[in-house]
Amino acid sequence: MMNSETAEKSTGVADIQAGLSSEMVTVLLQKTGYRVELAGEQDGSPVLRSATGGVVFHITFSNPVSGLANTFQTARFFAALQIEGDLPLTIVNCWNASMRFGRLHVSGGLLVLDMDVIAAGGVTQAQFIGAVQIWDRLVQGLVAYLRDVLPKVANEAGAPAAAEQQAAAG
Repeated sequence: MMNSETAEKSTGVADIQAGLSSEMVTVLLQKTGYRVELAGEQDGSPVLRSATGGVVFHITFSNPVSGLANTFQTARFFAALQIEGDLPLTIVNCWNASMRFGRLHVSGGLLVLDMDVIAAGGVTQAQFIGAVQIWDRLVQGLVAYLRDVLPKVANEAGAPAAAEQQAAAG
């Protein structure tokens, strides 16, 4: 017969959290090597700031868990990159068509990558750390994608201009 302590060890029930708190997220990010700070509040909920590979990102919380202070059912990870010049939406659409879990969109001159983490019904620390690892891969993948595709776009944009200059000179 299993006692409650043995059952908790075998099922991991003791590890399940009712939701995500800024304190839990901060501790888990720090355990996995991230620096993290409280950046303020949005709609009465905490906003955390961190970075990966030189890209700053924020975490916001929403959908409070009833009866638990500072505990939320969802968190949103997002990073915003400044756009210089025109960014063809085909770049954004190609990214979104080829990636799962994260969304890329343009908002007010910023290229925004975001990912939702759902903790409704409970979440373990391992699940959250897994979500952080997915987020890290998304951010690093976006940086690599942009490094690859932006020079091609610049070359394509420059080719018609060079042809126009040659035609005008000739």
